[in-house]
Amino acid sequence: MILKKMRFARSQRGNIIVVVGEQRFKRTSGYGMKSWWHCIKRSTKGCSASMSLHGGSVVKYNFQHNH
Repeated sequence: MILKKMRFARSQRGNIIVVVGEQRFKRTSGYGMKSWWHCIKRSTKGCSASMSLHGGSVVKYNFQHNH
């Protein structure tokens, strides 16, 4: 399953990102233990891939990238 390959890392600018396979996600919002992450290509290519985490565990996801 692809979720087993999920890991946290740092971007070139030092921000925390989530890496799933070869795709990278940045945190777009969140509060408390909940956070929402979107593909880093969302702004440049309009990619709609996203996921929702609660306490570091994936709750919802859409890994359909358009690039």
